[in-house]
Amino acid sequence: MWLGRKQFTGRDKTDNPLLNHRLEQYVGRHVMVVEPIHNGIGKVRIGDTLWRAASEVDVAYGETVRIHSADGGLFDVVPVSAGHQQVNTDEKDG
Repeated sequence: MWLGRKQFTGRDKTDNPLLNHRLEQYVGRHVMVVEPIHNGIGKVRIGDTLWRAASEVDVAYGETVRIHSADGGLFDVVPVSAGHQQVNTDEKDG
């Protein structure tokens, strides 16, 4: 009799590789700065949540940034050039 333990095999894999990497799902999105990024740190809004954001340059409130990467609850963002500004918090840019 086999009790208390499930054997995991390759068939348990998902077709969504970012399923358990929630923050990485936001990479590439354009979002708005809601707390100015000054001295490298500020905040962006995604949906109804505020997230910490880091940038190598200062970014003013209301400007659009693109999420470059995510690590431990911190997004690395880059400013979007004026000719390409677009706030899109519902789906990936592309």
